[in-house]
Amino acid sequence: EGPWQQALDLFAGMLLEGVLADLISWSAAVSACKNGGRWQHALTLFDGMPFRKVPPDEICWSVAMDAWEEGGKWQQALNQFFVMGSRKVIPTLFSWNLVVTENEKAGQWQEALTLVAAMPLRKTCPDTICWSAAVSACER
Repeated sequence: EGPWQQALDLFAGMLLEGVLADLISWSAAVSACKNGGRWQHALTLFDGMPFRKVPPDEICWSVAMDAWEEGGKWQQALNQFFVMGSRKVIPTLFSWNLVVTENEKAGQWQEALTLVAAMPLRKTCPDTICWSAAVSACER
């Protein structure tokens, strides 16, 4: 069906051969599926990582959050943002932008502003995307 399927086939073949997949392999498979428009496959892989004793890092969490958002499950993406923090994974700027933007789309201006205000406390500076989403949330 496309490059995402080839990536998934290679990943599955690697596991069948008994090769221990590391964080990079898992993240590449999750990302390939998400970028191929197969957000369900991406999330299935992401959900399987802890069972294989491969905890996702901040980049893999961001890809998964983006997949939930693409699948129309923005509330799940927001929930995972907080789960990520509870697992001692530091959100990337992309993750912050995603949750602020999703709150903006949902008309949750107070939550959007709360998130932007929390960013410097978490050693992350809001960028233009984040500020624009917060401003836009307030005009709704």
